Amino acid sequence: MKRLKSSYDLDPWDAGELTPWEPVVSPKIGTTGTEWSCKGNNTLLSGLYQEVVFNDDMFMHWTDLKLASDLWMPVETGDAWFAFQFTLTGAWESRVSSPKRRSYGQVAGQMGVLHARWDCKPGWMASDSYVHLTAVISEARLRQWLGQIEANEPQGVARLRQFLDQNDHAIISRPITEKAAQLVRNTMACDYTGPLRAWFMEARFHDLAIEVIDALGDKPEPIRPLRSSERDSMKEASDLLLANLQSPPELSDVATQVGLSVSTLKRRFAAEFGKPPFAYLREQRMKHARMLLETGRTSVLEAADLVGYANPSNFTAAFRATFGLNPQQFLKQLRSSSHR
Repeated sequence: MKRLKSSYDLDPWDAGELTPWEPVVSPKIGTTGTEWSCKGNNTLLSGLYQEVVFNDDMFMHWTDLKLASDLWMPVETGDAWFAFQFTLTGAWESRVSSPKRRSYGQVAGQMGVLHARWDCKPGWMASDSYVHLTAVISEARLRQWLGQIEANEPQGVARLRQFLDQNDHAIISRPITEKAAQLVRNTMACDYTGPLRAWFMEARFHDLAIEVIDALGDKPEPIRPLRSSERDSMKEASDLLLANLQSPPELSDVATQVGLSVSTLKRRFAAEFGKPPFAYLREQRMKHARMLLETGRTSVLEAADLVGYANPSNFTAAFRATFGLNPQQFLKQLRSSSHR
């Protein structure tokens, strides 16, 4: 098997040769827009990319990927636009073709707003889990919205106006809030169809934008990207947590194994994976439970036991919080899809 490089520069027209995804058309957005998705499963990347287009001025896309290498692809910006960015896990970076030739990006646990005015080359960094959502609005539409806000506007709106008027390609980031992370997860797990799906998606777009705007009014808390050695230790901590989903180790034991205090482990773990250790553990348990249910050979009770839940009610609550529907609804959806 051909050995993968650590980094790939992809031409948009040739990307399909290297990452042969099969597009999955999803006519679920109703009459107000379109939606499509791609599911990849190869040595370079695997997972989901999904995009919802509301109109010429607004769209939203999200990814839930495993990346074996860094992937870079040039983008022609065209008209200026704004993107509300949410990075739950993994990291991305972008190199700007501006006179100053700057680069910027986000690491796990950050959200923010990007003002794009120049062609750029964004890159997704290699990661076992890259979960990210972007909500994009044209500069013209954003200015129209802001023009409708009356006096006594929130501080975050004033900061956004200032950012808009800087007329530069730049990004403002803040630590991601729990509400924003939950909105991202709910968006990705939405199973509505038709007009209801369209209403839901557009509502989430506005909710996510407002969450960032509110955060712009707060004093920023700088997030230092982890060094390579620190990321390696967090990978080790993750492996220890996930080695036995039925009976995971105590956090203090994991901290001892990687040579850190519990508080330092929590802080660095959240910086790397976008959530505290046991929130991450719960999410991975639920993903494994979903995989077990998808096989059709595991009952809900068996799946709960295999991921360490002795109480079925607790398992159901955790599953619903992660995917937006309970295990029985998930199985019903699977059966319905298989009969189409």
